[in-house]
Amino acid sequence: MKLFSHIQIGRYYPIESPIHSLEGVVKILCALLLMLGVLLVNSPYSLLIFTLMIFTIVFLSALPPLQVLSGLRSIMVILAITALVQLLFAPGKVIWKFGPIEITNAGLTNGLFYSLRIILLTLIISLLTLTTPPTELLKGFSTLMSPLRLFRLPVDRIAMVLTLSFRFLPVLLERAEEISISQLSRGANLDSKKPMRRARSLFPLILPLFVACFREAESLSVAMASRCYGEGRKRTSYRVTRLRAGDLLAILIVTALTVGVTILLH
Repeated sequence: MKLFSHIQIGRYYPIESPIHSLEGVVKILCALLLMLGVLLVNSPYSLLIFTLMIFTIVFLSALPPLQVLSGLRSIMVILAITALVQLLFAPGKVIWKFGPIEITNAGLTNGLFYSLRIILLTLIISLLTLTTPPTELLKGFSTLMSPLRLFRLPVDRIAMVLTLSFRFLPVLLERAEEISISQLSRGANLDSKKPMRRARSLFPLILPLFVACFREAESLSVAMASRCYGEGRKRTSYRVTRLRAGDLLAILIVTALTVGVTILLH
């Protein structure tokens, strides 16, 4: 039984592809540009163009499409709530009515629009973590935030926290999977089709998962301390970041398309 295998955010998929070969800082910058564009546009046609762009990236990354899309299962509740709120409360021309419940044309359009926006944001984050190893993420965040050092902000610490927040999730999911298998072996019923009963059956997973979290955090802190990671030390890198032609071309294409779609089709 795989309760948490569908969650893709934070997992790295090590294969060779044009997207994997890009520098981490370039992929982070492109992801931020795409997310900003998805949040700014208010036209369905613009959102469809961003959808085509993201699926083009999926094709270029050589990732299994079904594996990328399986990560959307983890946000089904958010999508359902978003669509339901828009359907029931958005004003507009009534197209269907049943007692006090009214569904308007604006509610239907907004429900689809905002749900697609959430889906695209989730896919962008999943693609970033699936195609970028942890060390590249850390280096990329540090590079992008380096101007903040002028204000004496702990850029390296912030970058480390951001990277760990992405990469710690798969570890916790693995521990949750192990705990769920142990509970199943003891007769726990985690496969109930009734939502309330299934929610109650997840309670025995919470306490062991918290204990596992603290153990993983302690192991990580010991590993970082043994490598002399600490404040006041200038961090070095084994491989120096050098932008190549492919990196510059990726930034140029994503920037041009994002600005063009956001402004021209606004």
